[in-house]
Amino acid sequence: MHVSVVHIKNYLTEFDVPPDMEFNPMNPPIEGLASIWVHLGGLEESLQDSRCAQVYEDLTSMRGWVHSLSQALGCPDLAKPGGEALKTVYQSLVEGQRYMEKISLNLDKLKIC
Repeated sequence: MHVSVVHIKNYLTEFDVPPDMEFNPMNPPIEGLASIWVHLGGLEESLQDSRCAQVYEDLTSMRGWVHSLSQALGCPDLAKPGGEALKTVYQSLVEGQRYMEKISLNLDKLKIC
């Protein structure tokens, strides 16, 4: 996850964003593997056609890891992501960075379906 955050920070430096730009990134709760799976999927979808190929690959790998862990724990099938509003690439990157940092602080939730 830390490598993914570094990749995101590198991409964010490429954007010419006005300092007064405001948006409210989603701050979904981390309840367990199912909630992580859904939110990472939404971020993955929003970055799939962008120039941020490395972050997209990182998200794909993380989702694969979450899916494998879910199966190993005997969790129910994971839901497909959906229902998230379209975001700009910049918004998705900022949100992804914050979410991965949040996961790092909540590693205990990786034991919960």
